[in-house]
Amino acid sequence: MFNLKEQRKRQIDTLKVFNDNVFEIINDEKYEIKFKSGQNHVTMIIELGPDFPYQKPKLSLEPSLSHIWLQNGEITQFPGLINFTVNSDLGRVCQAIIREFEKNPPEFNETAPTIPIINSSIPELNNLDTSQLLELLKDDQYLDDFVEELPPIKALNDELNSLIEDTEKLAQENLEKNSSLQQLKSNFMSISIDFLNLGNKYNLGSKKYDEKACEYSPENIRQLLEIAVSNAESEYEEIVESFLEGNQSLNEFLENFMRVKKLIALRKFKEERLNFQLNQLKL
Repeated sequence: MFNLKEQRKRQIDTLKVFNDNVFEIINDEKYEIKFKSGQNHVTMIIELGPDFPYQKPKLSLEPSLSHIWLQNGEITQFPGLINFTVNSDLGRVCQAIIREFEKNPPEFNETAPTIPIINSSIPELNNLDTSQLLELLKDDQYLDDFVEELPPIKALNDELNSLIEDTEKLAQENLEKNSSLQQLKSNFMSISIDFLNLGNKYNLGSKKYDEKACEYSPENIRQLLEIAVSNAESEYEEIVESFLEGNQSLNEFLENFMRVKKLIALRKFKEERLNFQLNQLKL
């Protein structure tokens, strides 16, 4: 559920969505809509009470018009206003009233003021005499100077100047942070290069590890032992053959014979032990 403040803001937003030429007179309380009825300019004044939108808005028109919906300038008989609830749209209600007066312009009550009617949205005009008002119409520079001194315009200019100062301050902060950003980028690139180098070293080390792991794997060692035993047995046969052919003395033969036999026995023992261990691992 929306609270009163949120409901109020939503209603004011619809006022601006469905209507052109909406002017804020008092924030959150009073607004005006300018429109044309026939050849005449009309101002709708919207006043919002403290309990709006749970309380109906007060709508009135200036200048004085003759219409069935109006009573002393206030709109009292429009059905959409009579049946207004918190679920109604203020913007649509005002839009419907304006369309009626645009399509069917009413009669304007005759008045003969000696001084032009001053719009309440610019109370400073009440302080000007006839000559000054005429000067506003004739002299653009005089008009510009007058407008510049109006409190709402001054407030807007102050807000604009504040926004400009904040923007310049933000731009300066961005420039100051730019050098830090460039340093961070440089550090990032350096770290990235180091990371790539470490990755290359890791890949090279991993490759060497795989090669060594293959070289010293139990299966590879077993095959090397088989080859070593076979080589030792071939050497044994060559020693015996050399002795039988008379190429070695008895002492030489016995020395070489005992050395190779021990070597064969040792290598076979290692081969059998390794085979046993491998078979145990497979169980």
